[in-house]
Amino acid sequence: MTVYDINTARDRCHQYLPSIVLDALTRSGGNAIVAGGFCRDIFLDDDPNDIDIFFTSLRAHDEFLHFLETSANITWQKLKNCTVVGLWPKAAEGNIVGAVTKIHLVTKEYYQNVPALLRSFDFTCCQAAFWYREKPGYYEMQREFVFYATKKFLQDAKTRTLRYTYPKRKEVAAGSFMRMLKFLRRGWRAPRSTIAAVTARMLAKMHEEDGKEILDEYEMCTRLDAAISRWGNY
Repeated sequence: MTVYDINTARDRCHQYLPSIVLDALTRSGGNAIVAGGFCRDIFLDDDPNDIDIFFTSLRAHDEFLHFLETSANITWQKLKNCTVVGLWPKAAEGNIVGAVTKIHLVTKEYYQNVPALLRSFDFTCCQAAFWYREKPGYYEMQREFVFYATKKFLQDAKTRTLRYTYPKRKEVAAGSFMRMLKFLRRGWRAPRSTIAAVTARMLAKMHEEDGKEILDEYEMCTRLDAAISRWGNY
């Protein structure tokens, strides 16, 4: 199994992303960030299925989409939580795999900086990002593409361990649970604490949506953790 370092992951993101997306990231000046599954797959040398791009504001999203629409042959559709963009082969030129032409421009939430974005992910293996950064240098502005990952990402991604983060965010009751199942089917390891935490969040959300009185999420997690202890550590 190949695992890349941060610098190599940055270079591979630059190679895998369609040239039109790289241009749009550059024009955004740091207001558009590629993060989550795409960055994880690049880091682990897996094949990315799509690209999730997050923004600092709705305006940043609209400007990004406008640039794609006016610079390339694309199709797009606005959904509840994102804009789905499809790139035709010519627009995807520069992408060495050719297949990663589906892009999600996420509009569910906006984040003022990369750390805030990474904290919103429910599993540590998603806490990685790639973006174009501008910052003051000693003599002039420094402009560069950056790949950043949290320490927990580096620890857990390498061992393909699924660790829950208890994020503060709005989502459907079974969101994290369904994502956990997807990872387990791909051979990832889920510690007992993660299984308990994700199940507790799902049950708490389901009762909350039904308007019923519920246990505190952490209390429920503790009870579930004890209940499934007989399963052992996976």
